[in-house]
Amino acid sequence: MSNDVSLYSQTNSLKKVMLGNFVDPEYFGSIENTKIKNSLQKICVEIHEDLNNFKQTLFNHGVDVVQVELEDKKFDPDDQVYPVVPRDNFHVIGDKFYIFNKKRDFTVVTKHINQSKIVDLSTEIETHRAICEKNNSFYKDKKLISKQKYLELAGPGWPLFDDYLLDNYSCSQFIHDELSMFSSAIVYNDGFRSIDGPNVIVLDDYIIVDQNEYCQFDKMFQQHIQTNHKITTMNLNAGHTDGSLMFTNSDCVVGISEVMDLLPLNIKTKLPIPWENYQEQIHQFQQAKKLTNGKWWIPGAETDEKLSNFINEYLSHWTGYTEETVFDVNFLLLNTHTAFVSNPSKELENLFQKIGVDVVYVPWRHRFFIDAGLHCMTLDLWRE
Repeated sequence: MSNDVSLYSQTNSLKKVMLGNFVDPEYFGSIENTKIKNSLQKICVEIHEDLNNFKQTLFNHGVDVVQVELEDKKFDPDDQVYPVVPRDNFHVIGDKFYIFNKKRDFTVVTKHINQSKIVDLSTEIETHRAICEKNNSFYKDKKLISKQKYLELAGPGWPLFDDYLLDNYSCSQFIHDELSMFSSAIVYNDGFRSIDGPNVIVLDDYIIVDQNEYCQFDKMFQQHIQTNHKITTMNLNAGHTDGSLMFTNSDCVVGISEVMDLLPLNIKTKLPIPWENYQEQIHQFQQAKKLTNGKWWIPGAETDEKLSNFINEYLSHWTGYTEETVFDVNFLLLNTHTAFVSNPSKELENLFQKIGVDVVYVPWRHRFFIDAGLHCMTLDLWRE
């Protein structure tokens, strides 16, 4: 298959995919603390084992795999190396390869793409984000507040939104307690985040742009993206959309119940992933939170304070905020009847069977460390 690209619906049959990559074990060879070095090198070995297995599994299912390569560097706190998670910064729509962000992963990814098919939107996206942030005053205690979410949650007796921002109100102790209870639910933890690849969903007739209510990336896309799709928007206020919901076809979605209800389209079938499947319920993850604040988890290292401190200080650019991601949702769809999943759960398999989707288990042991599921670690290049 050539280095051209083609995607008119992200639920069509997958024929070519880009696979991300991770540093080799020797990247950490210079670390003096032997225990920390051995732990990190073991993680690297296991990640590469899983990536190679995933690559072979995709090949066995008729998918052409293009895997990116990282620069050959050694660990240096002043020269950070990032895992390549291609879904974050790029998207294929129609027969074009769109760059959303050029801060990293740029050349190692785009060298695999027909240069005439590349459209760079990174400057327009960042300019729009900066303008929206500059012209916005919906802040409280230096945190961006969602007016949309505030109005959804507001009960009788709540102050007007503008008064809430300015602390220009009085209320009963009961209302004060309610406001405190819901304060974190109305905050954009990432502020004016630029649009990433997972926040743009391409279906048969629609493109859904998941953006906060203060931005209008959809208007920009209407100007710059060549498509016959109708562009619509939603606001999940949840970071990357593929950690909250995913489509198996244009009329069937899998995800968190409350999030699926915010979809702007009338979707016939919605399959909720139950609370019991959230990684938040994993006992070891709860133990690890004491040292990691819920940002990441390495199996077996829940009480390793020195390793945790090293990662928190030198590798925090690798870890996201795993507690917000539902990896059961972050699957890679092969076609409308088959999905690659990272959780060997009979319950999950039974749930997917209800919508006529078979699951193929792909080991991905350290998704809780680098906060990237199978969908994050790939990028659709060609779907028929």
